[in-house]
Amino acid sequence: MVLEKLNNGILQFPTNLVGIFAHEDDEVLGAGGTLAKNIQKGGRSHVICFGGYENVREAEFRNSCEILGVTYKTLGHQQEAYSNLPFGEVSKYLKGEIIEHKPEFIITHRGRSDYNRDHGTVEDITMDAARRAQNPQDGWITKGLFLTETHSLHDLVHVFVDIGKQYDLAQRALSSHNSQTQKLATKGGDFYTGFYDKRTALRGFQAGCERAEAFEYKPVPLLGSLERHNISS
Repeated sequence: MVLEKLNNGILQFPTNLVGIFAHEDDEVLGAGGTLAKNIQKGGRSHVICFGGYENVREAEFRNSCEILGVTYKTLGHQQEAYSNLPFGEVSKYLKGEIIEHKPEFIITHRGRSDYNRDHGTVEDITMDAARRAQNPQDGWITKGLFLTETHSLHDLVHVFVDIGKQYDLAQRALSSHNSQTQKLATKGGDFYTGFYDKRTALRGFQAGCERAEAFEYKPVPLLGSLERHNISS
């Protein structure tokens, strides 16, 4: 089965993706295979992480992104304090990043039913920024958000991405986050690599392939040209 045929109304490779995540390691736990696959198919994948406050985790994040082959940026915010961030200011900054990178789709967290409050904050700010970045007169819009399964499974899946050929690469990128993988290590391995292994196997079984990542799709509201942008072609 060529899995991309399942995605033909929503996602096709190559494309232009921007991932916006709360913490270092979310980029690979949620969408590492998809981001890498897009690069390998000739697309562009850029990752923005709200973190970068801690030197060790930022270094791990850089290593992970380089393994995946994606470009990246950190914003330097302190973990578990995102609800105190100036919403409008951060949204305006991300709006500029979205306009600069012109993604067809943005990958971010599903804040709903996620126990990590930072994930909900990042989804809310990302959607606000994406909405504010829309201006059809510029000849380009972001179609929507792909929401990831970071720690819990979606009850509704809109898109499966076959990552069978990217799975080993994604696991190598995940292993670079040593400070996190060792935090919940057990005799049989660590929680994060084990969870990613089992989740991608389950989603692959459901999709009819060896390994898959699953996403919930949320369109970005198109409100018209409320703000004028100066975007160079």
